[in-house]
This record gives sequence, structure tokens and C-alpha cells, in this order.
Amino acid sequence: MPLTDLIRTFNRADGLARPPGSPVAAELAVVNRRAAARFDGLVLTSAFQPIHDLQRRQVVGHEALLRATTADGEAVAPEAVFALPGAATDLVYLDRLARTVHALNFLVQRQQAGGYLYLNIHPRHLAAISASHGLVFEAILKRCGLAPQDIVLEVLESEIEDDDHLLEAVVNYRQRGYLIAIDDFGRRHSNIDRLQRLQPEIVKFDRSLVVAAAADPRAAQVLARLVDICHTLSAVAVVEGIETPAQLQAARDAGADLGQGYLLGHPAPDCVPTHRPAAAYNSQTPATKAQA
Repeated sequence: MPLTDLIRTFNRADGLARPPGSPVAAELAVVNRRAAARFDGLVLTSAFQPIHDLQRRQVVGHEALLRATTADGEAVAPEAVFALPGAATDLVYLDRLARTVHALNFLVQRQQAGGYLYLNIHPRHLAAISASHGLVFEAILKRCGLAPQDIVLEVLESEIEDDDHLLEAVVNYRQRGYLIAIDDFGRRHSNIDRLQRLQPEIVKFDRSLVVAAAADPRAAQVLARLVDICHTLSAVAVVEGIETPAQLQAARDAGADLGQGYLLGHPAPDCVPTHRPAAAYNSQTPATKAQA
């Protein structure tokens, strides 16, 4: 179904499940041949940052990042956007709205993009849902021509205090077929015990770890040990925030599986063709199928 028709169907049927009685006004639209959402005077769109297999040196997926502008075209930080809703139900709606825009924009590039789509879940969203996590979004994905098996859900566990609720949410999502990534591990009170309880498929390390590892051999040993722990737990290790060749080398030396950062690709409206060798490596490798 063409993007315009798909968006018209969403808007007509209120496919985003707006909370009953909510004062929030939002609708999907097509802007510059991409899906966008109008929300509280803002225009919400997508940017995609490639995620690379550090050993095979290929693009294997993309993280979707929210971009917001005012009617005058002034950029608004995502944190400011998510601070707008007062009620928890409206925050949940906004979070689903943003992920729907990302899913639609990924879908229209599907033949070019391939790989997994990484989507962030706002911590307040996760805390506000008491059960059946991922059920509503699964229905949204199906309308977009995607399935939970195409999606990696990024959970910022360091922002969530309730361990039991977090575990219940992760189990719910996993049962529906989503892959789970713990985001920004190493930030604030992240700990190994939580990894053992949550058993995520993917662990994304906070950029501070690779910055330190590139500058200090002792920090490099710490990063390598954390990667080993992830592998012991059968999790894929992703290093975020790679911005220099030294940081890229530190991530590879630590044995990390995947990498992400400005050196490997800036966020952009268009996805990078999956399995394309990354220019940052200054080498060419065969384009073979890689699994994240």
C-alpha cells in the first residue's frame, strides 16, 4: 500500500490508539515523501543511524532517532518533546506515535535498508504499562508491514527503579517476538545483576566506556571484560559513540560485535544499504549476510 494511503488509513481509524478523552491532537502526514506526525504544534520525523558489524565491517541495522521541529522550522530536542505530555497515557501515546513514524519510514526503504530496526522505548512508557507490553505496537507494526521479529526494542534500564516491573515488561516483549537491547549500559546504576536477570539479546555500552578505553589501557581492559560478560550471557555487545579511529580500534580490540557512532555514520533521513562495507574501515569485504 502506498505511504499516503497507509497514513490515511491510520488517521481515519485512529490506528495509534489515542487515549479516550485525551486533549492531545496528533495526526500522521507525508512530508518530503516521508512519514511525519503533527503533535502539539511540532512536526516529528525520523533519522536513521547505521549499526555496523565490527568484525565483518558491514552495516547490519539502523537505530531510529526522533527529529522534531516547530512550525517555523526550529529544531526541538527529543527530551523537550517527551517533556510535553503531562499524563502518563499521553506520554505512552506520544512514544507509540514516534515509533510508528519510524516504522513507516523504515518500511518505505525496506528493500534498501534490510536488517533490524532499533527503536527506543521511553522509560515513562514502560513504567506506565501494567501488562501486555508490546501488544498495541504489534498491531501497529502489522499495519506497517513489519513484525516484532524485525524490531530491537532499546530499554534504558538505568532510568527504571522497579526491577520486577522491568523484568515483567522485558518478558512480555520477548514473548511477542521482539529482541531486547539494554541501552547505555555503564551509565548511572547499571549493573551485571540486572543483565543476568533480564537476559537481553543485545547490550549497548554507553559511549563513555569507549572514550575511556581509547585513552587508557586499564579502561580498555574493563571494556573487554564487560564484552566477555555479555558473551557469557549470550548477548551481542554494541559499542555506541564511536567518533574517532582510536575509539573504533578500542571497540574492536575489546571484542565488541557491533558499533555505532559518527565515525561509522551520522543520523540521516535515509537508511544506508544493509551489508554495505563501511568507509571508516578503509577496506573492502564481501557483502555477506550478518546477524545482529
